[in-house]
Amino acid sequence: MPRKTKKPAPKRKGKADAMPPAEVRGKRRIPWAWLLLALLPAIGVAAFLFWPRSPGLDRFAPAETARLEVALWKNGALGRRMPAIWAATRLYAGQFDIPPLVAMGMGWKASRAVSVFRAARDTSEQEAAIEFLLPLFLELKAQTGAPFDAEVVAGLELKTWMLAGDPTRQRELVSAIAEKCALVHGHLPEQCLPAAKKFAVALRKARVGQWAGALDADQEGWTELKKTVTDVIE
Repeated sequence: MPRKTKKPAPKRKGKADAMPPAEVRGKRRIPWAWLLLALLPAIGVAAFLFWPRSPGLDRFAPAETARLEVALWKNGALGRRMPAIWAATRLYAGQFDIPPLVAMGMGWKASRAVSVFRAARDTSEQEAAIEFLLPLFLELKAQTGAPFDAEVVAGLELKTWMLAGDPTRQRELVSAIAEKCALVHGHLPEQCLPAAKKFAVALRKARVGQWAGALDADQEGWTELKKTVTDVIE
């Protein structure tokens, strides 16, 4: 009879045998590194969207504020909804430090107000823009803590848009702009007159599609308003 051979006892795996070679362990870590790299943009976006902010109405940069405001007017007038929303969003988030998600909602309201007003065929249709202007200024007030009456300011904003198309009422246009600026920024109307005169020119030029001239005048207006704000603070 053939002799039975004993099967060798299974070798116990020691700690060293249980661990894969170093180069294998290194390869297994690579996906985690890629995952971390992939998450970095998301972390950056989340920080941008949700980082605490301190909104305010007096820390704007005149040139950039004018550029974005005129871009809102132009794109809204031409029916370019997304560029108009984007310009307004950057205006509120970048110049008044409003949280981006809130600024997006405000940007939509601002673009709709401009689009509705510019597409209107008569005064009654123009007045429909107040449906978007009022919640816009209510949100601006809530975010900045400014003590202005949102209903009054929204009405003045609409009034300035309407007066800009009437060459016979330009003095009234300047007065309405000065009153609106005074209420929003907490100054006297006469303190806002230099800026109001420039803003009136900007609105008139924008109304007839002279965008380059509107941009120049609007930048001069924001520059004058910045001087007023700075002088009052000092």
